[in-house]
Amino acid sequence: MNIDQSADSATFSATRRHFILGSGAGLMALGAARAGAVAAPAGGAASVDWRDDPFFGPAVIDIDERRESPAPHRFVHGQFAGTDTRFLVALPDRDSWDGRFIQFLQGGLGGNEYTGYGRGNHGLAFAQGGYYVESNQGHIGNDLSGLKGDNTILNWRASAQAARFARLLAEAHYGRAPSFGYVFGGSGGGMRSIDCIENAPTIWAGAVPFMINRNGLTNFNWSVGAWASAVLAARLPALADAALKGGDTFSVLETDAERAALTTLYNAGYPRRAEDQLGPNPLWILGMQRALAADPRYFLEFWTEPGYAGKDGAPEVAALLLDTEAEVEDVLDGRRVAAELATDTASELSGAMRAAFAGDAPAAIRIRTPDGARQYLGASLVFTSGAASGRRVLCTGLAGGALTASLDVAAFAGVQPGDRLQINNRALLAFMFLHRHAVDRRYPGMRQFFDGDRPRYRQRPADFDAVHLPTGRFAGKMILLQHLLDREALPTSADPYIADVRGHLGDRVDQAFRVWWIDNAQHGVPLDQRNRYIDFRGCYSQALADVIDWVETGQEPPASTPHTLDAGTQVVLPDTAAERRGIQPTVRLMANGKASAQVRIGEPVRLTARIEVPHGAGALESVAFDLDGSGAFATAWPVSGADPTAATAELEHVFTEAGEHVVTVEAASGRAGRHRGYPAVNLARVTVAVTA
Repeated sequence: MNIDQSADSATFSATRRHFILGSGAGLMALGAARAGAVAAPAGGAASVDWRDDPFFGPAVIDIDERRESPAPHRFVHGQFAGTDTRFLVALPDRDSWDGRFIQFLQGGLGGNEYTGYGRGNHGLAFAQGGYYVESNQGHIGNDLSGLKGDNTILNWRASAQAARFARLLAEAHYGRAPSFGYVFGGSGGGMRSIDCIENAPTIWAGAVPFMINRNGLTNFNWSVGAWASAVLAARLPALADAALKGGDTFSVLETDAERAALTTLYNAGYPRRAEDQLGPNPLWILGMQRALAADPRYFLEFWTEPGYAGKDGAPEVAALLLDTEAEVEDVLDGRRVAAELATDTASELSGAMRAAFAGDAPAAIRIRTPDGARQYLGASLVFTSGAASGRRVLCTGLAGGALTASLDVAAFAGVQPGDRLQINNRALLAFMFLHRHAVDRRYPGMRQFFDGDRPRYRQRPADFDAVHLPTGRFAGKMILLQHLLDREALPTSADPYIADVRGHLGDRVDQAFRVWWIDNAQHGVPLDQRNRYIDFRGCYSQALADVIDWVETGQEPPASTPHTLDAGTQVVLPDTAAERRGIQPTVRLMANGKASAQVRIGEPVRLTARIEVPHGAGALESVAFDLDGSGAFATAWPVSGADPTAATAELEHVFTEAGEHVVTVEAASGRAGRHRGYPAVNLARVTVAVTA
């Protein structure tokens, strides 16, 4: 049932008695206020006064109802009075609960308490015998004012408060409090999962962060990616095709400037085989805004002081500079933008930005201009006529060819067709070159910008140690997953934290910490590129299951994946499963015994896939081939044999059309038992050139 509670009846009263909604009728009193923490089982969650953090007011519950999917559960939603912190708790039935809770943290900057619940992560928690907790991490959408200038609210305190209150709900619902808590999340949620276990060890006993970035390195990573994407714009399709087919990506370039851009990109740590992800990216905007806030003078001096490409008139700046007038052709409201996004799979809008569009308010504009709209991402739009004359708007994305400004809900209020505007991208261009002007030799991707110990370019006053950084000091257990083909969180971004943990734990590192490198994984779950990138949810779900067993029974998870950096700052993993370890099966695919093959139409080609499962990662469960490049993996190979951890999958195929065909094989492995995750997936590709 839906219950609309008043502040007086749904919250803790002025006498600080604990009241929450019971699972049956009405309110349940939990007794007088608790002062301080109550001892918990070793490694488990402590029972603390939910009001211990004075930032948060009483909890106001606005929904308490029964839901049935993916399994019957009690759904509770609310917020803490006086704050923008919202939370939800999903409690499965008593016979499905094993005495733990599992908390998911949204990536990016957070802002939505439904991100994981809406994608089924509560089902993952239920499958692991836990109730589920999620919050918006202290703020609503893109509005950070709810943090009141204190980023510790976002980093871990809002999550901790949600977990404390959920504990009281669980204690009333089940008749006992949880013994253990776990936190997991990716990207920004991964970094904050680390913050949570480092700062509140009595709440969370284990953590599974994945695809993390290094606070302080994000602007460097995104700046060099933005610059290279712009310089290489005309070559991006050819680059992606060459990488897909395992060819030489430099062979498709035509100028020295293009070759220099790609070399710089790789040396910065951008992963080879992820070239198809280059191009416009909404995170450029986030990086640009953060850089503007931290060092606004740079964006002026880039254009006015010698030693910067803007003032020095570098050719690439002149080629990329946008300074033009345009006319508004159409104004789209939120519903029209949402409809465009539903079918526009190429949109550069992130999921967090998409959530901003709804209703009748103006949300995007189409403009009359001879230039393609794609280059306007990150540009400044200044209206020069109409009711919005003088207003400056930042273009943060595209939807069906229309320009959006999702970070500003009133950006296009009053704008009408026929209004004029001036467009320039000077701030974005300055950001694109920032990676040259804030470097530190401690980071391998930055060393290319030094001549000996001296930076090659003018430097900005950037203190990488002044940025909030995790310490590497935590109690409990952690499994960190880093994705090998990630453009948002470059693979090398995890190295500093790995070093911090090893420096702190020393010889005890294997008792509490694992690193699993996840190959063929990008920053998001692929929707239509399954023959290029894996669905990595199986990897983190199994990591979550393994952390639970590690904490509660002492069962050690598969060993960490060793890695090295080559001379080009690329992460290198061992070839065999026995050496690579970790969670994923290793997959190698050959055509007629070689890395590529050439056959005639009608001539059979023998495809051979060698698959191995690392020790402790379970058994091979499925193998399937994508023979037509669709990503459907429609040709299954039967898994059988005496050795469940290794297989050689072979088949013959005849191509009936000339051209270069990319064949992909996908293999999945997993484990049986109560605490198993979804299958861990990996893939491999081979090119077959077919002639008439």
